[in-house]
Amino acid sequence: MGPDNKKYYTIAQYVDDADKVVDQLKKEYPGKKIVLLGHSWGGMLSSSYLKDAARRDKITAWIYAAGLQNGTTMQETTIADLNTEADARIAADQNINEWEIVKNELSENPSLATANKFAYSVTNMIPEVLIKVSNTTDFKFTTRAISSNAALFEEITKTNNNPVLKNVTMPCLILWGKYDFAVSKTYEKEFLANIASKNVTAIDFNASGHYMMFHEPELFAKSVINFTTAL
Repeated sequence: MGPDNKKYYTIAQYVDDADKVVDQLKKEYPGKKIVLLGHSWGGMLSSSYLKDAARRDKITAWIYAAGLQNGTTMQETTIADLNTEADARIAADQNINEWEIVKNELSENPSLATANKFAYSVTNMIPEVLIKVSNTTDFKFTTRAISSNAALFEEITKTNNNPVLKNVTMPCLILWGKYDFAVSKTYEKEFLANIASKNVTAIDFNASGHYMMFHEPELFAKSVINFTTAL
């Protein structure tokens, strides 16, 4: 809710808003544990939230679902992952023409816009991803969501929160789709290499792209329930 105004679309504003939500939850549900869950750019938001020690103290655990804590290499990792997958599929004689189109467009216009266009759509060409999901037909982004995403991306691609992770000691659950090209599994490796917590569970979704909660909903729900129940 609220005005569609670019001045409000900053990481700092979203962190402040999130903190107000956390404080309200603590007020409404005293004594309850709060688990922070961030998916996609929610990884940037949640890792930014956890920069502050006082805010970390409010959170019991962190669920990191294909989060982007380092936007500075997003374009290159997405393009590299797409090219690697295209080469493998072409070598396996699968949808050769379509994968060659992907490679050619990425070569001719190696931009984040081109990479993002294919990052989601190529999962429809991957037979291992059993449930196909479209972010244009299966669910809709509001006009305000599109505006905020566009405004935030400029800041996200300049932000690396890997150094924040050395201060995070709470239990963590890491969830990632094997065929996630929107947020590369490179960031899962960076997360695991930098996180200070000794209680980290990583679960791979081998039939998923970026939206593992839609591609493999039962595994996603079971993973979250098991993790939170054990806290």
